[in-house]
Amino acid sequence: MEDFAFDHKAGHWDGMDVDRIYQRYFETSLELIQSGIYDGIAHPDCIKLFGHTPTFSLDGYYEAMAQALSGQNMYAEQSSGINRRCPDTAEVGMNKDLLRCMKKHNIKIITVSDAHCPEDVGWKIPELNRLIAEA
Repeated sequence: MEDFAFDHKAGHWDGMDVDRIYQRYFETSLELIQSGIYDGIAHPDCIKLFGHTPTFSLDGYYEAMAQALSGQNMYAEQSSGINRRCPDTAEVGMNKDLLRCMKKHNIKIITVSDAHCPEDVGWKIPELNRLIAEA
């Protein structure tokens, strides 16, 4: 499971333990943040790409992530990329509870379209900014 490509194909999730994958995803994200190597974290909850959700609340992970980002003076990305890729299963930007937690801890939030081709540059940036303002 350590090499599970959660964002490559929806079919990769077949038979996987969603709770365990979410747990490892957020534990690994916290390790990344706490390493002090990076300036920011890209699309911090992109694991939601294909619409899988755990049976438990993610609030504790959101809080730990925001606290760790604050402690390392790191930014978080508010990205439209996963929604562009999977509009039926992925919301635009961060989960609203994660976004609220980031704002509560005064985490710098940058907007990105995660463009992989020129026509995707700036995709839904105004909506991302509105979601930040409303959180």
